[in-house]
Amino acid sequence: MADAKIANKEKWLARIRGIPDVALQVAETNLDAGTDDLIDHLAAAAPESDYDTHPGQLKQEIAKFKNPERGLSYRIMSFARDRKGRLYGRYVEFGHGDAAPKPWWFPTYRAWKKPFRSKLFSDTRKALNAWWEGV
Repeated sequence: MADAKIANKEKWLARIRGIPDVALQVAETNLDAGTDDLIDHLAAAAPESDYDTHPGQLKQEIAKFKNPERGLSYRIMSFARDRKGRLYGRYVEFGHGDAAPKPWWFPTYRAWKKPFRSKLFSDTRKALNAWWEGV
């Protein structure tokens, strides 16, 4: 097997090693902004519920947390509690007892997911291309 000689091999290897840092930076920024956008969409879609202890409670108590177990990952949760202290977002989403389901979380997430992924990949690709030309 023949060894190929590469002109400026170390320069090329340094450029390639730098790719993950650039991609992670752009992805992290976009993911953080995207989760804020998803929370806004979820709040807009959240219905009024009989479980609310005050009007608009389901809309107001959605929060995100950086997932420490995985890189580039967030958890988005609804912390609205009923009068007995139980989280009730799933009751509204899937129905409970005599209450009919009012889907709001998963339809909103599904509608948001594809455009967000397209933007994330596009922005990352653009940043990598700009970085590659500047190196």
